[in-house]
Amino acid sequence: MVGLVTFQSQYNCGSALQAYALQETIKLLGFDCKILNYFYWNDMKAYDLVRWRSKNPKVILFDFYTIKNCYNRKRAYKKFQTKYLNLTEQTDEWQDLGEISNDCEILVCGSDQIWNPGTTQGVHPAYFLEFANASQRRIAYGPSFAISSIPNVYFDDLRAALQDFSAVSVREEQTADQLATIIGRKVFCALDPTLLHNSDFYDRLLKEYTLSLPQRYLFVYCLHYTHLNDLRKSAEKYAKKHNLKIVYFNKFNIYHPLYKFNIFQYGPEAFLYAIKYADFVMGDSFHAAVFSVIYNKQFSIYAVEGGQSRTDTLFERLGIEKNYLNDHSFVPIDYDKVNSLLKEQQEESLAFLKAALEGKHFE
Repeated sequence: MVGLVTFQSQYNCGSALQAYALQETIKLLGFDCKILNYFYWNDMKAYDLVRWRSKNPKVILFDFYTIKNCYNRKRAYKKFQTKYLNLTEQTDEWQDLGEISNDCEILVCGSDQIWNPGTTQGVHPAYFLEFANASQRRIAYGPSFAISSIPNVYFDDLRAALQDFSAVSVREEQTADQLATIIGRKVFCALDPTLLHNSDFYDRLLKEYTLSLPQRYLFVYCLHYTHLNDLRKSAEKYAKKHNLKIVYFNKFNIYHPLYKFNIFQYGPEAFLYAIKYADFVMGDSFHAAVFSVIYNKQFSIYAVEGGQSRTDTLFERLGIEKNYLNDHSFVPIDYDKVNSLLKEQQEESLAFLKAALEGKHFE
């Protein structure tokens, strides 16, 4: 049995789909897998229906204004998690994971931003498998630091936390090289687990699923509201030029003739559906780029300060020009080339994970 530690509780398309993808990859490689259902309260604060901790009354009033969409989103994600994720009992105490994973011969941490020190308040014991016993093999598959450089203050903690791991990988080229220097061993740069599968795999989640979307549309996926105005300007300009409507993801509904459907209150299936049938995709999300690649969609991404390294690595590894909305440039993507490069890297990442799970050395 493999015990997987990741971000699985969030009401976020990327988190939910990467957890599902890695769980299913481990199963396809011949291992039983369960997700150790650790509820990390600090990362879940952003998903409170009303952010009572805020000292800004405008934030609380805004949350009341959008509470219906947020409640429906929460319900949709709970349904997805129950249906598709093999979850253990839930705990918010990381020490409990030792007993919960007692029947696991192998422990895997990854993927998502579980090693982002800003999110986890440093080197968090749960996400470095510090609850493991001496007989359990420890593997890191594609965790993300979500920063271009690891701060020096974490070096000693990382050396200690990773010394008993049998295999270590991360998701970004920059941090792979730096982490290798810090811990004095090879660190593999792995594909995000969502990229280990093709569109047919995700279409299984869309069987008998449908949304009433416009026939032709631009899909806008905005996670960071500080960029919403910039994304809206770009989207509206593109939609008018190409005679498209706009399908979007936003906490509040946008009342404008171009904006026809808000998928915010729906689960991960709606995100997949919206990308699959879009004419073009814009967003400020790494996973918006990932699933655009999987569905061979033309897309442009808003580069988020501090979180661009993941998308840079994706573009570089797949030979995609850096189509960042900030640069006001777009180069059409040649998917014959991209799909060929992706297949090679899928095989390499799967080989790494398979060797790690089987306790073999990977070159």
